[in-house]
Amino acid sequence: MKLRTLFEAPTIAQLSVKLLEVDDTQEDLLDILMPLRTQGSRRPLFCVHALLGLAWSYTGLLSHLPKDQPIYGLQARGFSGKGKLPESIEDMAKDYIDQIRRVQPHGPYQLLGWSFGGSVAYSMAVQLEKLGEKVDLLALMDTPTEYSRLEEEDELSATEALYRQPSDQSGDEKSSKDGMALLKEAQHVIKDHMDIANGSSSSAHADARYFTQDELRALMNQGQHTRMNNMRLAERFSPAVFTGDMVFFNATVRALEHVDTVDPQRWEQYVLGNIEVHKVKCQHIEMDLPEPIAEVGRVLNLKLKELHQN
Repeated sequence: MKLRTLFEAPTIAQLSVKLLEVDDTQEDLLDILMPLRTQGSRRPLFCVHALLGLAWSYTGLLSHLPKDQPIYGLQARGFSGKGKLPESIEDMAKDYIDQIRRVQPHGPYQLLGWSFGGSVAYSMAVQLEKLGEKVDLLALMDTPTEYSRLEEEDELSATEALYRQPSDQSGDEKSSKDGMALLKEAQHVIKDHMDIANGSSSSAHADARYFTQDELRALMNQGQHTRMNNMRLAERFSPAVFTGDMVFFNATVRALEHVDTVDPQRWEQYVLGNIEVHKVKCQHIEMDLPEPIAEVGRVLNLKLKELHQN
């Protein structure tokens, strides 16, 4: 789940339970290609990060998709420290294609992206087609065809919680400390749940590697830089033509009075295939919360099952 979700969920423990469904260790949480579930005979579902750059929000899908469905998250290079930040969404998409081909060398591919991540997933689909590969599933979660400043502010309003934690004191330094404290607490709860889930003693994972205080501070700074870079890329993005079909999850509740909900019909000028729209009763920034992500998972489950059987 994205870092902002840590501050929206009712309890840290609830978030930790979701995060524990990730197959690999803490070190994988910032990898560009992050394994959420590696087991299964089906073709993987690749999920592209939203504006902040982390793909943790997609852990919410794990309980709604079959256990034999591999799932991977794609995360921004700003967190891994490997390579420079991309200069365009197209460059990012090309990089991510190289990443997913490490797991699945050839199609058909299955792609999912939320908001900004939908733009990247879309660009990946376009490029894969040009490479002669087939994209069986392209699913976008409330992704606009173009980004206005108001839309960006709407999307960013949730991530701002990372830097403005409620407290009796004000100021960036206090907010930053609060944010890091919650992240650190989350890691300890994650460790406890790992022990329970694996039926081991509390000392079984004593050697597991968790973020230090300095790493948490660096993580928050990296999030700021990555987010700002992604904002610039979004402003310059113009979709190319995609010949396949699209599944579109459309948030129906306005977050702000002066910001309209995303109109999926605007994709019709770019998508030559069918656009299948599914309404989700939530705000744009709420699509990773339990009820909305359950609806997304329900639809994806049917789609992936159909593709697997065919």
